Formats: sequence, C-alpha cells, structure tokens
Amino acid sequence: MRFWMDVMRRLEPVLNDHDRLFDAWEAGGCDGLVIGPLVFNQPRLGKGAIPISDEGPSIHVYDPDPSVYARFDVQTSKSPTESLPERRRLLERTLTAAKDRGWSVWIFQPHVGAGPGGPEHHLFDDLTHRAIAARSVDTLQHFPMVDGAVFDGPEWGYEIDPNHRSFLFNDLPESVRDGSARMGYDYTELRGARDTLFERLH
Repeated sequence: MRFWMDVMRRLEPVLNDHDRLFDAWEAGGCDGLVIGPLVFNQPRLGKGAIPISDEGPSIHVYDPDPSVYARFDVQTSKSPTESLPERRRLLERTLTAAKDRGWSVWIFQPHVGAGPGGPEHHLFDDLTHRAIAARSVDTLQHFPMVDGAVFDGPEWGYEIDPNHRSFLFNDLPESVRDGSARMGYDYTELRGARDTLFERLH
C-alpha cells in the first residue's frame, strides 16, 4: 500500500508551509501528493457542500495557451482575472519540492476551467469531451514536473440522499437515451432497474 496525501480545494495553507508539512507527512509514510483543482482562493465547503468564500474571487493558476485549444478546435479557456505571480511561483516550488523528495505528484481535476462544451449530456457530448481534454493538456503542459492527473467523474449519480448533487434517482434523463444506445446500453432497462431500486427502498 502507498500513502498519498490528497490536498483538495484550499491550496494556500499547503503552499505557504509546504516544507514543514512535507517533512511531517513523509515521517508518517507519505510518498505522494494529489493536489487540485488548481485554483487560488477556492471557497471552503460548508454544510451540504455549499461554498463559503472568504478569500475573494477564485483565480485560476495559469494563463491558457491558445494553441492547445486550437488543436482540439474548442474555445480557449478564459484568462485569470489576476496573475498573482508570487503565488504561481510558490505553487511551482511546492510541486517541485514534492518531486525532489521522490514523491509521485498528481493534479486532481486538471480540466477545471475548461471552456464551454456542447448541449448534450456531458457523458456523450463530443464538444464537451474536447473542451475537457484541451484544458487537461494545457494544465499538464504548464506543470511538466507532475506525473499525471486524477479525474473525479464523469459518472452516473451514486447517492441516495435526495439533496445530493449526485442523487441516483434524478439521473438517466430522456436526453441520454441515444447516448446510452451508442454505449451499448438499453435505456429502457436502465430506467427500469433504477425505478425498481427506488421502489424497494421506499
């Protein structure tokens, strides 16, 4: 078993104290880092995953490279509203410091900040896929010291809490019928299985 540390959302507390934190994590057996999404000033998450912002607007950590998006024939991601050069340099130093220890370093959700996709469900929409791919490539090119990326999704709903954003029984809208068929699934059977489970739980 390998022990990696997952740093989600709040980058700055780790960036500002990375040497001490890395020493402590390494002493506990950590030899890897998963960090991201790469956005400065990310809000904390309150109850019910409601964002609580106390650091000002969220700011992406690099300027997009238009040539990457042109290769994928998608709209270039928006440039950050501020450059924050000192924080950018600190992020690069932090990632490099982890690699200098021999750690594995992975970016979580490298596609955050992607430009607009298409109108279809995200599992089946070609423009959405290309926009996500372009932003991911751009992110990884900006941080060549990392080993790769970790994605959360895309996926079907998986929660049985009706207030959760991934509520299982709100999934499988009619708009995914054709996409399901392209993936080799019978949409009617999928809906039927979902509804049967709902009935048995209630």
